[in-house]
Parts: sequence; structure tokens; C-alpha cells
Amino acid sequence: MRCFIALEVSEEVRHSIARAIEAVKGLSRNVRWIPPDHIHLTLKFLGEVSDAMAIKIEEQLAMLCRRHGPFVITVSGTGGFPSLRRPNVLWAGIDKSGPLTLLHRDIEQSMAGLGFGMENRPFSPHLTVARVKSSAGLEDVIREWLKFKDAVFGTVTVAESLLMKSTLKPDGAEYSRLAGFKLAL
Repeated sequence: MRCFIALEVSEEVRHSIARAIEAVKGLSRNVRWIPPDHIHLTLKFLGEVSDAMAIKIEEQLAMLCRRHGPFVITVSGTGGFPSLRRPNVLWAGIDKSGPLTLLHRDIEQSMAGLGFGMENRPFSPHLTVARVKSSAGLEDVIREWLKFKDAVFGTVTVAESLLMKSTLKPDGAEYSRLAGFKLAL
């Protein structure tokens, strides 16, 4: 099964992002917008995982999440990866916080111990809100999306880390929660 480790986003943040998406959504057919209830913060993409490995991952996450306490993150700003000149992804930003960075680092190291590769790029927390199928006709989308570059979409109290399953479907990925791990320092 295809798995990743993530943090949930509050309904308040999802609704705020949904309003921004609605302002931009109809400007191009070359952008596939993520349904607001699928928006999450990916901490680590794991890829294909066996049932036996999923159990090991759950054991590691249960142990490491007990070393971290709940914290708050702020979702603000918009942009695109790898750049807004030719984006593959449009995102809403997340202010880097010490607790978030430490949790991410702990997860990276723990998963490396199970044989998953370490991420080469610096941690850049964000919420993917759209995938760009083609750059044709994107100018209007980018111009409108950047009108939210200073927007504050809200805050999220992070109290749990999730192991998620991703099932690829013709109209996009479908996500399901496999397990949750309370932050309990």
C-alpha cells in the first residue's frame, strides 16, 4: 500500500483555503484543485509499504510522538513549486516553527532507521492545494493565486501525527487514515 505520514488541518483552515480556491478555480482547466477535505501537511512520503513494514512504522511513530508535545502552526501565504514561473504544485504556506521542524526531523531520522531514504531538500512545510497538468494558460491562475500571498488562513493545533494510505484513482488520490499517534510530551 502507498503510505505517508501527515498532520491534519483544522476545518477553519480548510474553509479559508476553499474560499481562496473558489476565487481562482474556474480560470484554467490545466489545474486540478485538491478537495478541501483532502488538504493535509505531509511530513514524510513513504511510498509502497508492506503490511509488516506498516506495523514497524506504527511502532516507531507511537514511540517518537510521545517525545513531542502539542504545538500550534499558522497557515499563511501562497506560492508554487518548483517556482511560480512553471509550477507543478500550488500551495498554501506554513510558518516554520521549532516544534514542527523538530517533529519532522525526528520522523525523518526514525524512518531512515527503517530503510526509507532521507529527504535531500530542506523541509519546506506547505499544504498542496492544486496540481498543475500543463502550464498553458496559467498566467491568470498565478496572478489570482498570488493575491493571497499575504493571507492568513488560520491556525492549527497539532496534537497528533497520522499514518495515511493513498489510493490512486483516475480523478485523484483517495486518502484514508491507518493510525493516529498523539503528541504526548
